[in-house]
Amino acid sequence: MVVLIVGIGLGGYIAHKFLGGRLGHTLAGVLGGLVSSTATTATYSRRVAGQRSEASVQSSSLVIVTASAVAFVRILIEIAVVAPGLLRAAVPAIGFVLLPLAGFTLWAWSRAREDAEHKPAPGNPSALTTALAFGLLYAVVLVATAAAKDDFGVRGTAVVAALSGLTDVDAMTLSSAQLFRLGHLSAEAATRLVVIAATSNVIFKGLLAAALGGRRLGLSLLTPFGAAILGAVLAFLLGYL
Repeated sequence: MVVLIVGIGLGGYIAHKFLGGRLGHTLAGVLGGLVSSTATTATYSRRVAGQRSEASVQSSSLVIVTASAVAFVRILIEIAVVAPGLLRAAVPAIGFVLLPLAGFTLWAWSRAREDAEHKPAPGNPSALTTALAFGLLYAVVLVATAAAKDDFGVRGTAVVAALSGLTDVDAMTLSSAQLFRLGHLSAEAATRLVVIAATSNVIFKGLLAAALGGRRLGLSLLTPFGAAILGAVLAFLLGYL
C-alpha cells in the first residue's frame, strides 16, 4: 500500500519538476491532486494570504478545486488496483461527488487567465518519513475500522472514516478496499466509508482554505465544495450508499 501511494505521488512530483515552468493552473491542480489535494490546498491558500488581487483568489481556487476533483479519480484508481470488484458500487456513488467538482473546474478554467507566476512545487512524496507515516496511518485505520465494525457495527466504522478523512483519504480508501476484498465488508459498506472519508476531507479543505487564505478564498470554494457535499447526500438518499 505504501508503494502504491508513493508511486502515484512520485509520478506527479516528477512531472511537476520537468514541466514546472510551463504548468497552467489546471495542470498544477491535476498534479497537486496526484501528490496531495490537502497539501495543495494549504500551499495555494498561503499564496492568497499574501496577496490582495481577485485574480490570485480565482487562480488558487481553480487549482484547489481541480486537485480535489483529481483526488476522487485517484480514489477510483486505488480501488481498481486493490479491489476491482468494488468499482461497480464505487463509481456511481463517487460520481455524485466528483461531477460537481469537475463541472466547476471546467467552468473556472474557461474563465481563468494563464500567467507566468511561479507555481509552488510540492514536497518530495518519496521521502522516507512520508512513506512511514502513511504506513502507520494505514495500519491504524485498518485495525480501527475492523475493530469498530466488530464492536459497534456500521456506525462505528462511519466515525472512523469521518475522522481519518479529515487529513487523509488514502488510508481509509485502501483499508476499506482491502476489507472488501477479504470479505469483511460489503461493497455498499466499503463504498460508504470511502465517500464519508472523502466528504470529510472536502469539508476540512474548505475550512483550511478559509483559515489560511481568508474569507474571499473560503467563499469562492463554498459553491463547488457545497455541491460536492450535497452530491454525497444525494447518493445516500438515492440508495447508492
